[in-house]
Amino acid sequence: MKAVAETMDFVIVLGEEEKKAFIQTVTELGKAFSLCATEPEAQELNAEIGFLKAVKAGLMKLIAPESRKKTSAQVDAQLNQLVSQSVISEDVVDIYESLGLENPDISILSDQFLEDVQGLPQKNVAVELLDRLLKGKVKAVQKTNLVQARKFSDMLEKAVNQYNKRAIETSKVIEELIDLAKEMNSMHQNDRDTNMNQEEIAFYDALATHETAEEVLGDDTLRAIAHELTKAIKDNMSIDWNLRESARAKMRITVRRLLKKYGYPPDLQKMAVETVVQQAELMAGNLDA
Repeated sequence: MKAVAETMDFVIVLGEEEKKAFIQTVTELGKAFSLCATEPEAQELNAEIGFLKAVKAGLMKLIAPESRKKTSAQVDAQLNQLVSQSVISEDVVDIYESLGLENPDISILSDQFLEDVQGLPQKNVAVELLDRLLKGKVKAVQKTNLVQARKFSDMLEKAVNQYNKRAIETSKVIEELIDLAKEMNSMHQNDRDTNMNQEEIAFYDALATHETAEEVLGDDTLRAIAHELTKAIKDNMSIDWNLRESARAKMRITVRRLLKKYGYPPDLQKMAVETVVQQAELMAGNLDA
């Protein structure tokens, strides 16, 4: 299993064409083997072919693009299989055991888990694993907070692009990804300490995106606007609100009035209105669901 992890680490750092060639070759090898698996000559190669198929299965779990859109439940199930159960080929390969990780925390991004990942000798596997898990975390944030999801997505993309271009050392990329994971965890702790509900926090973030607004108005005023926005949007939200342009136009007027009432910087109002409306549409979708 250690050899599987180390081979995955070796293949991951190859160019895209080489990785595709490896996966394709092992796929063709498996098909050919299935046609003559009972032959004595083929049996002699059984262990070696099984090893290559295990490496390919692990790579597919980490780097293969999704062929179709999956539900959040399907994605969660796949992540759980990856980090806490096994990768399946013809044999069962325990990813955690092969990487030397013991008893992973099911929260995935716990401090202990991140510390274990940082200590992995297979640095390229660590980057791919963190990238996959953080993308799932960003998708979860995106369901409730548009601004924070964009922020974390941009940070993740920047770090991974640096890794792909070999602009910085792999160990440095891992540090950046772990810092991002901790910041995402910290966001949830900060949310609990604000005495605002989830919708109010999302609107607060939409309004505080522009540093000028935060400097001019201050934290208390932004909180007050966020509270009024949440109440106004909920009061005016119909069943098909997010499908009706007339309803969205009415909401823009409501938002503009609130921003003007509290003295939100005029030069930033247009951007703020659009961001708030997008967040309101997201909230409407969650309420409908």
